[in-house]
Amino acid sequence: MKRLLTSVFVALLVFGMLFSKAVAEEGYYKGYGEPTPEVMPENKVHTEDIHWIKIINDFNGAIEVSYDKGRTWIPVGKVVQPAVKNNPNGYRASGWAKVGQVAASATNAIHIKVGHNDQDPAFPEGRGVMVSILPVEFFSPPPNYGSYTAGDSGIWTNIPSGTYIFSKELAPFVGNEVYLEIDGKLVSLPENWVPAPKDVLVIKVKKPVLYPREIIFENRIDGKVEIVYQEGKATRTKTIAKVVKPVKGVGRFEGTLYTGLSKVRANHTGVICISTAPVFRGTLEQATENDKGGFQILPVHHSFSPEMGNAWALTQWMIIGPLDENSPSPDGVAPLFSRYLRPRYDVEVRFNNGIWEQLPVLTGRQDEALKDMTHVKILFPQVEQKIPVDIPIPTINSLPESSKEANISISGESYPGTKVEIYVNGVKQKEAKTGSDGIFIDNIVLSREENIIQARAVDPAGRVSEFSAERKVVLENVPQPPILDIPKSPTKYPIINVSGRAEPGSIITLTIYNENTAETTKVTDIRANEEGIFSSQVYLLEGVNVITAEAIYSDGTKSLPSSPIRVILDTIPPIISDMYPAEGEVINTTTPLISARVYDEGSGPVYFAIKLDGVSRPVTYDSKNNIMFYQVTSPLAPGPHTMAFYVKDAAGNSTRVPQTGEYVFYVESGN
Repeated sequence: MKRLLTSVFVALLVFGMLFSKAVAEEGYYKGYGEPTPEVMPENKVHTEDIHWIKIINDFNGAIEVSYDKGRTWIPVGKVVQPAVKNNPNGYRASGWAKVGQVAASATNAIHIKVGHNDQDPAFPEGRGVMVSILPVEFFSPPPNYGSYTAGDSGIWTNIPSGTYIFSKELAPFVGNEVYLEIDGKLVSLPENWVPAPKDVLVIKVKKPVLYPREIIFENRIDGKVEIVYQEGKATRTKTIAKVVKPVKGVGRFEGTLYTGLSKVRANHTGVICISTAPVFRGTLEQATENDKGGFQILPVHHSFSPEMGNAWALTQWMIIGPLDENSPSPDGVAPLFSRYLRPRYDVEVRFNNGIWEQLPVLTGRQDEALKDMTHVKILFPQVEQKIPVDIPIPTINSLPESSKEANISISGESYPGTKVEIYVNGVKQKEAKTGSDGIFIDNIVLSREENIIQARAVDPAGRVSEFSAERKVVLENVPQPPILDIPKSPTKYPIINVSGRAEPGSIITLTIYNENTAETTKVTDIRANEEGIFSSQVYLLEGVNVITAEAIYSDGTKSLPSSPIRVILDTIPPIISDMYPAEGEVINTTTPLISARVYDEGSGPVYFAIKLDGVSRPVTYDSKNNIMFYQVTSPLAPGPHTMAFYVKDAAGNSTRVPQTGEYVFYVESGN
């Protein structure tokens, strides 16, 4: 081989692949998608309507909820951009969902299967034709977004991720029926439905009448998966599946950014995803890979899908199967992969058989973070929580009576998914977002002497709450330095916008010092507006740029310099070399370790992709040796095959080999 990999890493990888192959040959299941006797009651249970969701597929179309089967409606949001087509290329597990039903319910998406595509040879079991409903944060996902994307087949909403229809209060269940409202009547969703302007979509959210209290997973090989029902003062427990492979680590799963700690992120016919990350307060573009965190639970059949090649080799997945190895895998089967779970259900765990507790904060990739976790428990709400008819008034946490600093932090609570307008002396100064936990945090700039601070909430439908109780803070007469907002860094753009806050009406000077060249530049005569906000374009030089701000106030007083911010400019794309197999190369193995060396001296690589025969493959990156690779597990046929590599760095620079299309290599024979 042309690349260097540590022998230990290769040994672990090969062991994982061989182990998965041995499991498949040994036969942990036969077939999939059919209920076993243990879960037959959960798959034949009676259901009841708890609410309906109505969405008008149009710009500014209403999103509403009804608790009385459509007689009255409560607005909860609006459509930002309607869907104009369906997507015939659904993710693999969508093939196991039923047409006309919700295929996935998550904090970051609702996917609806409108048809079944059985024409793709790479998906022998078929794949879904999909239409999706998405939260506001994912309207323009960055290029390195690693989950299913909807594009023009998405109904994009202004509802924040993890709230309202993307949370446990209103989200649908996998398997809920979806309808069109035509002339006031509900009709079944037409097969291969193509969304048209002003189509009215209705989801009947139905829940099993007999609902469990919890499901418990013993995190060990052959560990029991038990469902627990509360029946009066007694409990009834039964074993419904077993653990084939325990989970030991956490990884960077998309969507966990906004879910909240120790919550279910997603459920579909082939996964339960659990978040170990706190709620992220920024935008998708501001997030790093290490702001995400979670693990997943897969049915054994899905674990052998080409996309899930790492599920056996790595530690971030628990794999479960039927109790009887001659029974079907539970893909698409209740209660784990249909009908019962919703996003943001609470999760508790036990470490070393100890007490039940919330998961700790675990972000990024940590392969051994959960090695001592012995049990996982998903809690099912026993009482349905309805959304309030009137928007609750937000609360502001206590503030100091006086401050020597003009810039102070303000926090509080509001209904999850609302925006909080913060007013200082009757002028709206900030609009803070609440996460799925209902918490808002921001900074405000005080004026000299007394400041009266209030807040009110605005929900995604535009409804406004009353004002909160007043908080009063006196700013002592001390010159205050400006506060600079932190721009995106690293960046590939030499011209950026730098903003901040200072006393209203003050004049700001920005100083930019480049550590690489020791060169200093200034931007002068920037005026803070009546809300204390200022901004200006700044020119950066390659490398580290240190930016500070000074203010001259209306009385001529000059402030001290602000706290510095550091912005890295990186305009140089990564370098991909030593590709294996190389263009035109003939190899004599049908299961090659496909790899390439990556070099990036600037901001560092953060996203990697390998295409083999036109299909994206799961990539592992060995940061010690700067190698990206994918282990082929399904033997390649003799003859020509195509290949492409892609790398993106933290600043957004990217390199693709080849620049377009894919190059060809050849498999001569297998061993």
